[in-house]
Amino acid sequence: MRCNRPMQNHILAVLLTLSIAVAAFPGRTDTITPGRAAAGDITLDGKLDEPAWQQAQLSSPFVSLKTTEGKEGPAKTQFRLLTEPQALVFGVRCDEPMMDKLSDAPLPHDGPVWERDCVEIFFDPTGKGFDYYQLMIGAGNTRFDAYYIEGGNTNQPYNSIYESAIFKGADFWSVEVRIPLSALDYTTSDQFADAWLMNVARERHPVMELTTWTPLRRGFHEIQNFSRVGSLPKKDPRFDLRLASVSAFPTKVGDAYPTSLEFSVTATKNSAGSYTLSVSDAEGGGLGEKKVTVAPGDSVVSIDNISFAALGKTALQASLLSDQRERIAGAWFYPRLEYVPLRVDVREPFYAHCIFHDRNLKRIAGTVEVNLPADQLRGAQLRVSLKAGEEVVASSSPKLLNRKADFTFDASKLSVGDYLLVTEVVTGGKALAKQVDTIRKLGSLQAGTSVRIDENLNLIVDGKPMYVRSWYGGEGYMVSQQLLKSSPHPNSQWVNAFNCYVGVEAERIDAGERDRIKTDVMPSDKVFDGMRKTIEAQKSNPKLLWWYLADEPECRGLSSVYLKHQYSFIKKLDPYHPVMIISRSPEDYTQCADILNPHPYLNPTIDSQGNRSMRSPRQISKQMQTVLSAGKGRIPAWCTPQAFSYGFADPSARCPNFTEYRCMVYAAVVNGAKGFTPFAYFGHFETMELRTAVDFVYGELADLEGFLLNTEKTSPVKVVSAEDGVEACVRKLNGKPVLIAVNLLDKPVRAQITSADLKGLKLSGYREPASIVVARDGSVALDFSPSQVRVFTSEKIDAVKKSIAQVLKEIDEVNASLKKPGNILFDRGREIEWDASDTYIASKSLFTLCDGVTDQFGWKDVFARAPARIEAAFPNFVPKFSKAKIYSATVEDLEFWIWKAGDWQKVGEVKGNQDDVIALDFGKTLSTVKIKLLMPQVHPKMRAEVYEIELYE
Repeated sequence: MRCNRPMQNHILAVLLTLSIAVAAFPGRTDTITPGRAAAGDITLDGKLDEPAWQQAQLSSPFVSLKTTEGKEGPAKTQFRLLTEPQALVFGVRCDEPMMDKLSDAPLPHDGPVWERDCVEIFFDPTGKGFDYYQLMIGAGNTRFDAYYIEGGNTNQPYNSIYESAIFKGADFWSVEVRIPLSALDYTTSDQFADAWLMNVARERHPVMELTTWTPLRRGFHEIQNFSRVGSLPKKDPRFDLRLASVSAFPTKVGDAYPTSLEFSVTATKNSAGSYTLSVSDAEGGGLGEKKVTVAPGDSVVSIDNISFAALGKTALQASLLSDQRERIAGAWFYPRLEYVPLRVDVREPFYAHCIFHDRNLKRIAGTVEVNLPADQLRGAQLRVSLKAGEEVVASSSPKLLNRKADFTFDASKLSVGDYLLVTEVVTGGKALAKQVDTIRKLGSLQAGTSVRIDENLNLIVDGKPMYVRSWYGGEGYMVSQQLLKSSPHPNSQWVNAFNCYVGVEAERIDAGERDRIKTDVMPSDKVFDGMRKTIEAQKSNPKLLWWYLADEPECRGLSSVYLKHQYSFIKKLDPYHPVMIISRSPEDYTQCADILNPHPYLNPTIDSQGNRSMRSPRQISKQMQTVLSAGKGRIPAWCTPQAFSYGFADPSARCPNFTEYRCMVYAAVVNGAKGFTPFAYFGHFETMELRTAVDFVYGELADLEGFLLNTEKTSPVKVVSAEDGVEACVRKLNGKPVLIAVNLLDKPVRAQITSADLKGLKLSGYREPASIVVARDGSVALDFSPSQVRVFTSEKIDAVKKSIAQVLKEIDEVNASLKKPGNILFDRGREIEWDASDTYIASKSLFTLCDGVTDQFGWKDVFARAPARIEAAFPNFVPKFSKAKIYSATVEDLEFWIWKAGDWQKVGEVKGNQDDVIALDFGKTLSTVKIKLLMPQVHPKMRAEVYEIELYE
């Protein structure tokens, strides 16, 4: 899943950066040496006239971005860099012969700075080239910032507090920027490297001109090609503190809106402690302060009675200050202030205000909460009515107790149709507040599938519960023709939901809506018309299980107000199918979906010493808990675990192995996940181990489905383990319990797990036939290896299935078999510089052409570039070979070329191939620094695909 970056000027840069070969511009080593400055040495005025600036090294002049070559020559741009003890200070001078045409009109903070003359600063403090920061400062001193992960594929919410100043001369403008290390709050102090990846770039708008300090090919976001800069300060651990998000709860007093603000905070043991929470408006005017205590881990701090004059989206700054008034953490926030004088929570019917035909619902029930000022409530009456058109079917006037009241109506005799639930607070015949909700009693479907969510958050399909085991993938799921011979879909035999959703994303219906969807407006008529056509055409499709409304809306800044309009429109036209959103910020979209599906990717990596690691599975636990909490127990949490590798962006990235993938899934299971849609990108068959893992785990979930769907009550589960590293749950089926536990740590741990449901039972290890424990007092002590999942049942359910030990042994054997005797390219794909005619599968991912897997990409000529071509250059070794094997189920004619004496030479070819492997015998030993495969002819109605390239001595 991908998120678009917001800079319109990077149309080519953004669309192509991640999908091209950039080896022609390797990261530079001749970079810049920062100067030193004490705190206070630099007065930010944009002039760069302090002595420290003159002593700092001047950068080399910026050069044109490759895509803009041929346009008017660049106006000179250079910068200097200073370091303070806990800050970086950039000084950039931009020559401008057309100062009268400088685009410097003011914009709001985080506005579209890329539409103005601006300077852009990029840096990755970890030096890995996977996650990075971007700051943009316009010639009018407007600022924009962003934080990218997954090699730039996705951005996270980021609004840091830093300082800048602009100076304008007769034929130049200059900027000074001070960036405190505390502003780099996604990067903890232990992640700071000795050398950062860094670049500075410029956008010039009197003429459209893009220039960059580091030579780049296509776009400013080529993070792997940035320059390395050393001698930079490392963040003090006390700054490992982040203000992550804010929730606002306005009331009303006169014309003002006193508001309680709750801030989510992430802290380490080093940064936890007492602070002053300070809140100010967009201009820096103080709104309020409060002493707060921040606990280690994730916590919430709050402040009350922050007064606002108006509702709607509001800009504010929040900071956590030390006793010395030093900002330890801070961020901009844009909460949407919504004053809701009357809130109605309909508890029955449970789902979408709909009474389904297969539900014998006898009543409509709910709770009303009133948020009017106390003086208005005196003598007021609450009135709740159920209407069919203008006819009042039932009414009630419940009394308010602590501003709340319950209501109940008989629903047993309601006919099929729509009813209005009208809730009013009335005084003197005048409604002070009013809310109207629609209650629908549905008839049986004449065609299609009826899908709803029950009180246990299970998906109910035609009256039967389903524990969803599905897939989500890249374009066309990118399954090779070789695999399609044995499997029609990229799934395991245990998948129970495939090709079962339809997308109704606004920007796919109307590309012109890409900007409006980020604002709090109603979708255009074109979007609604397109949605109506899609819904009417598909809602009777028996395969349809849910509508897909948005992919990663938080990454693209999509408005929850806009999406809520879409959601309501879908539910009006089709109440029989739920709406799903995939998001890492599910708390922001609870009003826009029936199912929230986070995708907390953990990105397994391996370092230069062969040590393997991944992000903490606690991220998965947290996301599941966030859905259930934010949705108030009415929205099911699904999960999209990672079933691919970030190798296209991070050379150290690896696909999840068996143990890691199983840990990811069960971290979600024990926290209440009700469905899975792992993201396969273009190859969850990329490694044989992952192929085995996804099939094995889905088989387990199929075995355990009855337990995971069952509604039997269970006793609380208590887990005691080092670092709270183990999470567990107990589920029951027909009174028989199953214990599921997962180690979230990357090290061994012992856990004591206690539940009254286990008392006196003899438990057998699921897929662990030799493991038997007895819970005499309801407690068991279990040992876990790193990331291990352990499942115990009181009755065996896997008597004839392979144990985990057997599967791991088979994986080892298969992995060993991938290395064929004499193949000199095996496992050296990352040492090769790849290029290809089609780069939908990014060239940096083509290392999989040497991984031993002979039936999955590899590479595919998605866009039919003619002629289909793959090139492989060998900068670190020179292969000597006499034979080659090319694995492909689609290539009919192939030419094999080598680079010799400064030119290409064809050394072999095959025509009319009908096999799945093309074997070439050159009759002599060849050596070369580069090979090229040309594929002028493929089988009818197919595209060129290559799965593996082997060279033999």
